[in-house]
Amino acid sequence: MSSALLPANLPSVAAAVKAYHAHAVDAKKYPPPTVTPGVYAFWQGDRCMYVGESNNLRLRLHGHPRKQQLRHSCIKWLACSNHKSVEEWLIAAFKPQCNGVTQEHLDLLALGAKIAAATPIDERLSNAWFAIFGHTFESEFSRE
Repeated sequence: MSSALLPANLPSVAAAVKAYHAHAVDAKKYPPPTVTPGVYAFWQGDRCMYVGESNNLRLRLHGHPRKQQLRHSCIKWLACSNHKSVEEWLIAAFKPQCNGVTQEHLDLLALGAKIAAATPIDERLSNAWFAIFGHTFESEFSRE
C-alpha cells in the first residue's frame, strides 16, 4: 500500500491536515516507494514530535538524524508534490515539540538532566539561588 500523490494545490492548512490524517501511512508497514516526494511526521501516541519534508522520502527516512532520538515513535508519511508548503502547514497545525530543536540543544538538555540527577537537591537549590540573587541563601539570613 502506498499513499497517493496529493495535488499541488491544497488550499489551506486545514486541507493539508485533513489530507494528512486521511492518507498518511505508517512507514514501518508501508515504506515509501523510491524517489517519492512528500512529508513525514514522528508521532508518540497522539502527539506529533517532528514534521519534515523531502524530495525522496525513502532515502530521508532511512537515514534520518532524529530516528535514534525518536526511536519509540511511529513515522507516518504522505506523498505530495508541494511538500514544502504542506510541511509548513503541518508544523503550524501540529506544533511539534522537536522542530527547531538542534541536536546540540538535545545534548545540552541530556547533560543538564544527568547533572541534576547526580547533584543533591539542596545543592541545586543553593546554586539556583546564587545564580538569581548573586549571593548564597545562607548569607541572606546571616546579614546583620
